[in-house]
Amino acid sequence: AMQGTGSQVLALGHSMGSFFGFAYDGIIQDQATIDALNAKANAANKPRYDGTLRPGHLLIRAVDNSGHIDNNDRVILGSPAPDLIGGFTSTVNWKGISLYTHFGFQIGGKKLFQKSLQNMPNQLTGVVDYNIYNRWNVDNPSATLPAMYIGDGVYKTTKIDLHSAANLRLQELRIGYE
Repeated sequence: AMQGTGSQVLALGHSMGSFFGFAYDGIIQDQATIDALNAKANAANKPRYDGTLRPGHLLIRAVDNSGHIDNNDRVILGSPAPDLIGGFTSTVNWKGISLYTHFGFQIGGKKLFQKSLQNMPNQLTGVVDYNIYNRWNVDNPSATLPAMYIGDGVYKTTKIDLHSAANLRLQELRIGYE
């Protein structure tokens, strides 16, 4: 298992600043699954598999087969390094008017945005999009985002927090007249 601190690490064979976190195997659907996971943890002399689990939480993978989740279960999740960076320019002239554009682009690479799975604090304050309609619940068991419980802590860093950094942006626009 890999060791490191924070959500980005230096690791041999991976891009500098690769994202480090936990792999997961879907969303826990019922209490029976939680009971089975906790039984595995108890067999490994640990009180619980992964803190206080509830149906709808992410099923974090114990990659070291220890029967419980700890920092030894973290893995490389992705790279911030783009596959390709480039740009292009264009100038158009018509009846004395010129238009110059410069575009830049990036293909590949990931960005970490840990607000994707932000849960509601114990009291509802501030304006935050909690993605409520895309969350797991008993009526939406095939959702791709875990359930939201008031007072739950911040979820562990997973691939859900990684988003494509691919982009095309207009870097410069110049209009001239002669």
